Amino acid sequence: MELRHFTYFKAVAEELNFRKVADRLFISQPGLSRQIKQLEEELQAPLFEQDKKQVKEITEGREGELRIGFLGSAANLVLPNLLTRINLEQPLITTILE
Repeated sequence: MELRHFTYFKAVAEELNFRKVADRLFISQPGLSRQIKQLEEELQAPLFEQDKKQVKEITEGREGELRIGFLGSAANLVLPNLLTRINLEQPLITTILE
C-alpha cells in the first residue's frame, strides 16, 4: 500500500467521479481505477459502489456492514454497550467482529 493509493481514494471520495479526478491528478481514468482496485484488494473491502459511470456515496450509514476489530479486553468492557447501541439506533447495520 502506498501513499498515492490514499491520495487517489481521498480525491475520488471528494469528487465521486473517476474521470474528473483522473483529469485533476493528470492520470488516465483506467489507471486511477486500477489504483483504487489495488487498494480495495489490499484492504479486502470495496471502497466505492459504482453504477455505470457514477460513483455512489454511502455516507449516511443507515444500511450496510460495519467491521469492528478489537482486542480481547474490549470484548467485555466496550463491545456489549456499543453493539447494543448500534442495534437500537441503526437496525439495518450488520456488525462483524474481527
